[in-house]
Amino acid sequence: FKSSVGERRSLQAESIASQADNAPFLCTQPLLRAPGDPHFCGASLLENRYSSEEQPDKRKGAGMKTWMIRIAAALPGFLLLMNAVGLAVAPEGVVTSLGMTYLDGLGRSSQVGDTGAFFACGGLFIVFGAFRARPQWIMAGAFLFLAAAMYRVLAAALHGAEFATTFITVEVVSFLWLMVAAKLVVSTDTD
Repeated sequence: FKSSVGERRSLQAESIASQADNAPFLCTQPLLRAPGDPHFCGASLLENRYSSEEQPDKRKGAGMKTWMIRIAAALPGFLLLMNAVGLAVAPEGVVTSLGMTYLDGLGRSSQVGDTGAFFACGGLFIVFGAFRARPQWIMAGAFLFLAAAMYRVLAAALHGAEFATTFITVEVVSFLWLMVAAKLVVSTDTD
């Protein structure tokens, strides 16, 4: 009883496939090693036999929860982006809403340019991080909020500026919100 190596491999593959009808994974390549070999039908040769529609979701609403967390994480970013767009379109309104006077000449250029860059980059960091599940980007936006709060405190303590309680509170709460959001975005991405 002599058979070629190829025929034996084909018969072994059919035998293994028929035994694995109820198993979730099936070897998709001809057998390269004998059954019993620890490298038999290794992970690189496995194919999930179930499509994503057939696999039952272990957690009901898992996708909805993920998107709700990502949207909640992105909210401060959207607010920053709204200010960035406002500074590009109608800077005087945004500047006065922040408690500043609308400057002239180079002062206006710095005011609109620097403030607009802060809002645009901070908003993009947060939104990108939230929807791409990149916590380091969310945290970059969070630390911009924290730095703004710290500089407001320094302005009051060292330079005689009015203590901006409302703005500092919003910035510290936004920082904490984003740090929690960064953690939650990662946990929903790995679930």
